[in-house]
Amino acid sequence: GLIIYRNLLGLALLIWLSREILRGRKFLLAFPLLILATFMVAPLVQERPALIGLLFTLALGRSAAIILENRALSRSHWWWVPATALWANLHGSWVLAPAALAFTALALMISALSRRSRLQVPWQLCMLSAGTLLAGCLTPLGFRGILLPFQMADRASAFIVEWHRTRLIDGLTAPLALLLLLVMVMLIKRRIRTDLDLLFLVLIWTIFASLAFRNLGSA
Repeated sequence: GLIIYRNLLGLALLIWLSREILRGRKFLLAFPLLILATFMVAPLVQERPALIGLLFTLALGRSAAIILENRALSRSHWWWVPATALWANLHGSWVLAPAALAFTALALMISALSRRSRLQVPWQLCMLSAGTLLAGCLTPLGFRGILLPFQMADRASAFIVEWHRTRLIDGLTAPLALLLLLVMVMLIKRRIRTDLDLLFLVLIWTIFASLAFRNLGSA
């Protein structure tokens, strides 16, 4: 049963990841992105609840990208409130939901400032982030669930390798470094000065990836 669980969800994850990266992009650009992303995600395809969390994370990244592109919420995005409640009862990585939505709200404000337009706080997105935060507390842990990932990082980092700080000189970190280099080249080639929102998000998720080896795939 565990082997079937791993293979089916792992296959679904890689197919979904491939579809998201290849869709609407030139193959010569998308293929290196796909290879690097696969190298980062593949080690996480294991018989663990974290695999379900990774599927939620991929869906969350897609939603955040749509919000950033359209600069608005749709009704479907509010499904993240009950989805986060489910996610929280399956794996502790649910804290990425309110964090990612809050970071996307900040990116929208940074974008408005960079375009020298009137600053508008995306209140609906902030409310959605707060809603997912409350929904994630609907577990037996209650509000303690918010602190659980930080407590685990503090306690487990002493003897569990995946909770160790990410090292630059490591085989697992190489795909992230190459991916960041490719992203920076893409941003430079666009020659658009209003990409501060994207730079902000790249910086935030790079910091997240540097906190522990287990964060690399999600980042």
